Amino acid sequence: MRQSARMIALPRKKTAVVSRQSPPAEGPPSGLRAIPDEGRTRNRIITEAAFLFQDIGYASATMRLIARRVGITAGALYWHFASKEEILRTYLETAVLNIVQAVKPSLDHSTGSAQLRTFVRAHIQEQLKPLNLYGPSLSMRQLARFLPPDQDHRFQGLRREWLDLLKQILRNGIKDGSFRLLDVTPTAYVISTVVDSVVVWYKATGRLRPDDVASLYEDLVLRMAATNDVAAATKKRPS
Repeated sequence: MRQSARMIALPRKKTAVVSRQSPPAEGPPSGLRAIPDEGRTRNRIITEAAFLFQDIGYASATMRLIARRVGITAGALYWHFASKEEILRTYLETAVLNIVQAVKPSLDHSTGSAQLRTFVRAHIQEQLKPLNLYGPSLSMRQLARFLPPDQDHRFQGLRREWLDLLKQILRNGIKDGSFRLLDVTPTAYVISTVVDSVVVWYKATGRLRPDDVASLYEDLVLRMAATNDVAAATKKRPS
């Protein structure tokens, strides 16, 4: 006698849904400014790439070499950045943004001379932090030449913001009598060249500390713009 086949319904196995979560962001290494919403590896990539650009040149610094210097695979590097140009752009924008943010409080002072002192000191101190110390001969403007034309507009915009702050300080000093009657725009460009030159010669292993270098540049730049009375007072300051 044939038995009818019976379908037995088996309970479905529940599949656990695992949500993919990003690893918790870690703080940046000592001396580095964290990039918003990114972790330690991303900061290390930017910093190590900047030094590699200086060591062997931008053209020779391949993504594979950058990954090796950071200690990650090339695939992991591409997870963080799509190209070497993106690393360079992020580095330049972050570095100059940090400098702009550092010099802005200088406008809180009441006189042009005090504003200029604070501006120059903040700029030098920020440039000598590890994220911004990009090597003894390459400046940010030199590195920016490697950016495609459509990618350097933010960097150039931040540079203009920095220059506009400096021009405002020079105008304030002329107005309050701290500075001579200067041609503001060319003077601002000269000061820009002077303060950017710190990366040409400064070495962290040298005899001068960042505060010493900031004081040196502070006095030199103020004497460039100051009236004779202010310059004389600067000269009498104890070293």
